Amino acid sequence: MVATRPGRGGKPSLFDLSVVLPKYLEHVQRAGPAGGGRDARARRDNAQAALNELRLQRERGEVMGRAQVVAESQAFIRAAVSVLRQVPSKMARADLIAAAAVPTVAAFVDEGLTEISRWSSMVDVIAAAGRNGGAPESTT
Repeated sequence: MVATRPGRGGKPSLFDLSVVLPKYLEHVQRAGPAGGGRDARARRDNAQAALNELRLQRERGEVMGRAQVVAESQAFIRAAVSVLRQVPSKMARADLIAAAAVPTVAAFVDEGLTEISRWSSMVDVIAAAGRNGGAPESTT
């Protein structure tokens, strides 16, 4: 675009508005919706802020990584299974059941553990609680 009067010596250039305005409007229409680039930057900035917040929570020990959660959950489950499998013999030692009943009670414990091992979601947990006459207690 050529200035109507080029600027010299610190004076600004002058342009013909009847030429500049249509060119500017054409440029704006080609550029797309207003704020398109700003929206993308805002989403990127928000995602970066969320990631930084998550990193800070991890450093503070407020959240754990997936591998740590899996490892601790598996250790918890192994310990719980061990404790539950000791129940029949402890019941016999406490004279709550006859020694001859230990294998039967152990089979009941194993049956329960087998059912639990099949659960893959909270839907399964809730369904099992419903079948057994009780609702699971919320941990939240």
